[in-house]
Amino acid sequence: MAIAYELERSTNAAAFTQIYTGGNSFFTDTALALWNTVQYRVRAVDGDTGLTSDWLEGPVFPVRHCFIQVNDNGVIRTLSKTQVNDSGIIRTLLTVQVNDDGIIRQIF
Repeated sequence: MAIAYELERSTNAAAFTQIYTGGNSFFTDTALALWNTVQYRVRAVDGDTGLTSDWLEGPVFPVRHCFIQVNDNGVIRTLSKTQVNDSGIIRTLLTVQVNDDGIIRQIF
């Protein structure tokens, strides 16, 4: 009996779309800048009979975005972590600015 998994994703409360089918029990995903929330669901599929399990849905997670700006010498100049609120407004959680010597210049 060959078992496969179907994984679907919903972003920003939209309809679920299939993002993976296969035998691996793990999957790596990368959040896009337009995502405010993400939710996944998975089910098992019997490859011999085609029978499927019920969907197992995970919770809705807020997507947190991180921005890093690096100078020509590879030193981080700005690091910002942002989150989009329920109204779709980007809220900056933390910004750190660093000078060319790698010394923190400002945190806000």
